[in-house]
Amino acid sequence: MRYVLMASACLMLISPHLIHPPLSQQRVMSHFVTYRNKRFGFCVTYPSDWQALQGEDSSGVFVLPPNQTGEPLLAGIEFGARVNQPSKSHAGMQTLEEIYTPTPDILPSATKVYNVTVISKKPYIFNGMDAIKSRMKYIANGQLWMAQNIVALSKDSIVYFSEMRCPIKECDVIRSVYERNVAQDFRLRCSRE
Repeated sequence: MRYVLMASACLMLISPHLIHPPLSQQRVMSHFVTYRNKRFGFCVTYPSDWQALQGEDSSGVFVLPPNQTGEPLLAGIEFGARVNQPSKSHAGMQTLEEIYTPTPDILPSATKVYNVTVISKKPYIFNGMDAIKSRMKYIANGQLWMAQNIVALSKDSIVYFSEMRCPIKECDVIRSVYERNVAQDFRLRCSRE
């Protein structure tokens, strides 16, 4: 009888997660919509309940989870592209190493960032292009944050980039969406419907 009661208690603890997954899993399983960048021809998907903020120069999009308003520093994901720039150190265009910066790129300019530490930085192939993939942590607004980014350079001199940033304590949902979108859904030369 004691074993039946213990098994029943365990089932009661587990069963809500079988019927209703935890919030972090619900967010990842939500419907996705597609952002199409007409200027550079790439597309990426993001959860339909997230907010998308188009860049001023139509070079990309910043997506953030629901219920993030009024904060001076927003957690989220940026996807974008730009034309490569001339190098400051040699004749010709910037190399991938010159393009890569070991600081979070999408922070508001007024944000003070301290103790930026690059956790990992390695060569990567992104959609058939040479790229650098990195992970860093830093302190901003008194909190420990994490950023992951990919910077890729195409043969036609277009720089593609993606970056995720979030307070470390709140990264689970944002990181899972970022890894899904970068690994599976970021496409170049997608349909321009």
